[in-house]
Amino acid sequence: MMGFRYAYENCPQTDYFILVDDDYYVSTLNTLKALPQDEKSIFYGGTVHINAPVSRNPFTKWYQSTKDYPYSIYPDFVSGGFIMLTKNTLHKLYLGSQFTRHFIFDDVYIGIIAYKMGIQPINNKDCSNAKVSYDGPESYRTLVATHGYDDWTEMIKVWRECNDLGFN
Repeated sequence: MMGFRYAYENCPQTDYFILVDDDYYVSTLNTLKALPQDEKSIFYGGTVHINAPVSRNPFTKWYQSTKDYPYSIYPDFVSGGFIMLTKNTLHKLYLGSQFTRHFIFDDVYIGIIAYKMGIQPINNKDCSNAKVSYDGPESYRTLVATHGYDDWTEMIKVWRECNDLGFN
């Protein structure tokens, strides 16, 4: 959340913010198309998890005790690897974090805050938290973001091929 505060306070001319992990392929052009026209709107988008169950299995890394989280499902949230926000949304989420107990999973935490602040996550079908099969640039024509690029040389190759056709 300190990153949200820093971005809001130090980037006043910026209307949109993207949170992205380093193993995501992102098309800048398609990301810009996916953002709302009205930069003053409330927008929290990406791959939305709906009615995601809470893991009560203590042998998984996603385990949560009923003491830490008493509910059986999480509020709908955008997968943390790629999140699109407007500045107004970023600011509301930061303000909401001041009144929300920290949670171990950052994407779920943002979803909890969004729920409390009345912000609905928007699913984008062209974002994927699983690796989308690459069968040449045409297969990524409308793709916004996809997870799973652990090999940076592969990501550069894909980016270059897509860029040569104007998809980035």
